[in-house]
Amino acid sequence: MTANQQDWRAKLQELAGTMKKEAPLESLVDKIFNAIVEQIPRIETLVGHRWPDDDVWFSFWLAKRFLPEAKDARMVFVNAGEALPGSEGDPSVIHFDTGGGKYDQHGRELKKTASAELFARALGIRENPGLQTLLDMVIKTDNAEEVARDSIHFAIEGYPYRFKLPSGQPDWTKVQERVFELFDMVCHQEELTAKNRVDLEKFAQWVILPNGIKLAVILWQPSLREAAYEKGAAVVLWTSSLRRNKQTGQILTHGEFNHEKRTATQEGRWNNNEWGQVFYTGIQTSREWPHLFLTRAAYDLRFMEAWKRGTPVEEQELSQVGQVPGMPQWFLHDSRHLILNGSRTHTPMEGEFTELTPTEIIGSVKKSLSRIPRQLVSRWKTGATNEA
Repeated sequence: MTANQQDWRAKLQELAGTMKKEAPLESLVDKIFNAIVEQIPRIETLVGHRWPDDDVWFSFWLAKRFLPEAKDARMVFVNAGEALPGSEGDPSVIHFDTGGGKYDQHGRELKKTASAELFARALGIRENPGLQTLLDMVIKTDNAEEVARDSIHFAIEGYPYRFKLPSGQPDWTKVQERVFELFDMVCHQEELTAKNRVDLEKFAQWVILPNGIKLAVILWQPSLREAAYEKGAAVVLWTSSLRRNKQTGQILTHGEFNHEKRTATQEGRWNNNEWGQVFYTGIQTSREWPHLFLTRAAYDLRFMEAWKRGTPVEEQELSQVGQVPGMPQWFLHDSRHLILNGSRTHTPMEGEFTELTPTEIIGSVKKSLSRIPRQLVSRWKTGATNEA
C-alpha cells in the first residue's frame, strides 16, 4: 500500500468513526465525496510555449472544459522546449507541448500525435464525437500536414496579427477568447451532428422509388437534413412546425411560442385556443445528385395547391422558377434543386402557407420523382453528365 493510499484509508476510517449508524446514507455519501474532492490537487497553472499554436490552445481549452480542477487555472507561456522555472514536481502545474512532461510529445518517438491528443486520452475523452474534427486539425498542423484552406487553423494563426496591444504586441487575452470561441462552436456543431445521426434512425422515413431514387422524409425534424444526405438520400423532404395566432396572424417558432406562453401565463393573459399550427416545408436534392432537378415536383405541388384552393392557374405559370405571381405557396430556387414553402428568411404571410397536408405533399413528390426514367437515374449514379 502506497503512502497516498494509506492517507486515504486513514481519512475514510476517520469518517467512519464519526458517523452514527442511524445517519442517512446521503449524508455519508456527501461526506465521502467532499473528502475525495479535498484530496484532488487543484490545477493552478497551465503552461505552453510562446506564440501558442493550435496544439497549445486546444490543450488549454480541453483542460478548462473537461478538467474541473483546472477551470480557474492561469495560462502562462515559456520558451519552446522549456519548463516553467520552479515547477518541478508540482502537481498543480501542467505543461503542454513543452517542458518534456507526459503531455509533451516531442523527443518521444511518437508518431502522428499531439499534446492535446495525449491529454484527451488521459482524460478518457479521445472518442468524444465533439472533439474529432478539432483533434484531427491539431494533429495535422502539429505534424506539418496539409489542412483545408477554410480550416479554423488559419483564423487561429491570424488572430495574433489582428488583435494588438498599444505596444504593437499581440493581445493574447483577446486571442485566447476568440480561439476558445471557435473551439466551443466547432465542438457544439460536431456534437449536434453526432446526435442528428442517432436521431435520424428514430425519425426518418425512407422511400426507395422504383427508379432507384432514395427519398428521406423527416417530418418536424429539419435539423436532420445533413445526416440524411450523409446516409445516402438523393432528395430530402422536411417540415418545420410553427404556431400562428388566429386573430393577429403572428407567427412564432416553437421556442418563441413556449417563451410567449410562459410569460403570458404568468401574467394571466393566455388563451391556448387562439393559436393554431402551421408549418414550413422544404424539398432539396443532395449535392451528390447535381443533375436531379425538382422542376416537375414544383409544378405538381403548385397544381395540387391550386386544385385544393379552387384557384385556376395557367400551366405556363406553374412551371416557372421562383415565386409564381398570384400563387406564392411553392418557391422553386433558380438552381432547381430546392423547393420551399416558407423559411427562416421568409415567413409566409396569411394565405401563403400551404393548405396541403404533409401526406399530400409526400405523395406528390414521390409521384413526381417516380416519373424520371430508371436509365437516366442509373446514369446519374455512375457520374454521367447527361441532364434530364
